[in-house]
Amino acid sequence: MAEKPRLPWRQLAILSLPALALLLPLVVGGLWVHAKHNWGQSQLDVVEPRHARLLGLQQQEEEIQQALESLAETKAKHVYPGESDATQTGNAVQQRLRTVLDRAGLAIVSSQVRPNPEDGNYERIDVVMSTEGDWPSIQMALLSLRDISPTVWLDDLEVNLPGSLQNANPRVAPRLSAQFTFSILRSKTP
Repeated sequence: MAEKPRLPWRQLAILSLPALALLLPLVVGGLWVHAKHNWGQSQLDVVEPRHARLLGLQQQEEEIQQALESLAETKAKHVYPGESDATQTGNAVQQRLRTVLDRAGLAIVSSQVRPNPEDGNYERIDVVMSTEGDWPSIQMALLSLRDISPTVWLDDLEVNLPGSLQNANPRVAPRLSAQFTFSILRSKTP
């Protein structure tokens, strides 16, 4: 049997260099493709939940629109629009409150509008009114507040008896002085 001639180690190394030169771009290209695949997969993992949420929002678009309309209606019931400035809104509310208290039988002694600028989308405006009248008139005024829209809140009520009960006729209801502190919310944006 004849042995095949063996190439020396140096000659094998020299002959394998062109093969390695041909394989190196393939290996580098494969590693690059693998890295891009991993990067793309990580991007899909980030985007997929967002995409699912957007699809859910699209499917619930009608429900969301109804909720926004309901929210706008509720806001209109409780918040004065920002179409006019705080002073004009306060004066308009003051006139409405004067009318309500007058109809209830109270005499208005004084009134004052105090805007309270605050951070955020809403501004609170206080209206302080001093009145005189009997107890049923004060009760009627309090009941009449629920008919005002947008909502007017009663923050404070101070009722005093001018003079003393010793000199008062027990058959006649005493005249009381009452100071009401009302507040409203006004939107800062029209």
